[in-house]
Amino acid sequence: MSEQIHVVRRKIDLAVIIFLIPLLSFYIYFLIRNSMSEIPLLLYILSIGCYVYFIGFFGYKLFLILRYSFTYYPLRFVELELLPGSFRLGSCSVKTSEIEAIRIDGYWNSTIGVKLKGRKQIPLHLRLKYQNTLQEDEIMKELRTWSEIHQIPIQYKRIFY
Repeated sequence: MSEQIHVVRRKIDLAVIIFLIPLLSFYIYFLIRNSMSEIPLLLYILSIGCYVYFIGFFGYKLFLILRYSFTYYPLRFVELELLPGSFRLGSCSVKTSEIEAIRIDGYWNSTIGVKLKGRKQIPLHLRLKYQNTLQEDEIMKELRTWSEIHQIPIQYKRIFY
């Protein structure tokens, strides 16, 4: 296995940001509109509670994605290096004992994510995309041999936010 350094980029979440901003404004609009209407008290409390919950949940997701975007600069290229005992993506280094699986999402223009043990979701900073298809073949061959050596399963599953 060669310890070659590949230049890749992190996943850009622009579509998620564009989706979440109108969704949040939709919930805020209906929260304000619902607070002015004449409905029974129980239904009023239930609807206000639901709107506040969804605003909080989607607002938190938007905050996480924006914080990730300003911290890790997903538009810049980073270095991917598969070392004998660890996985390095930019300045983030993960030991093989901490990796539960490597997930691949999509067939064309696929995303690779490193799932850590004890975590339900893949951290935003451990997701990457290729520059081109030639690089994809080279990285996938090296990633498969690296994962076989360290007995890390490769899963073809959806990567959720």
